[in-house]
Amino acid sequence: MYELALPLVVALVTVAGTLAGVWLTQGNANRREDVRWERESERVASETELRRMDEHRTWLKNQRLAAYSGLLSAANAFWTSLIPLNDVLERQDDPKSELNGRRSILFSAIGACRLLADAQLQGALHALSDAAENVGHRPYADDPSRESAWRHELFDEVGEATRRVEDLLRAELELPERVPHDARYWLSLGKSSGE
Repeated sequence: MYELALPLVVALVTVAGTLAGVWLTQGNANRREDVRWERESERVASETELRRMDEHRTWLKNQRLAAYSGLLSAANAFWTSLIPLNDVLERQDDPKSELNGRRSILFSAIGACRLLADAQLQGALHALSDAAENVGHRPYADDPSRESAWRHELFDEVGEATRRVEDLLRAELELPERVPHDARYWLSLGKSSGE
């Protein structure tokens, strides 16, 4: 019986050792796989989050670009509608005038942009809104020379506010700076277009 027991014990120990070795090896492999899977999941989650953030930044920049280009267009249209200055105050009294229509469009554009603008740009938008609102005031109605100077001041105030807003818009959207032009530039445009 002992003769049979020894080979049986050796066989059982061998099988148990083999199974234990397989079990330990598989456990180590599973732990390595779990660690690899966890790292891969973290990497994918991180890449997904970065991609989502990048898509959001792109979406927000496109929203700003659309809103800001509409604002800038409205501001420039309002500014140019102030010309001729000699009758701007009379035109602002007519609710159907081009001047009042463009001012309404400007106020709508300013309102839409306030939601997207940083604090500095919001301050510039407030200044532009105030300048546009001032066009309707007549503080010097009894003094024609002072009223004429007031109209020029209003024109300059709206123009300066419009340029300030454009500069801040360009900075926020990471666009090139506005190239300031002097009178010679505008005259050269008139000459090249045959005017």
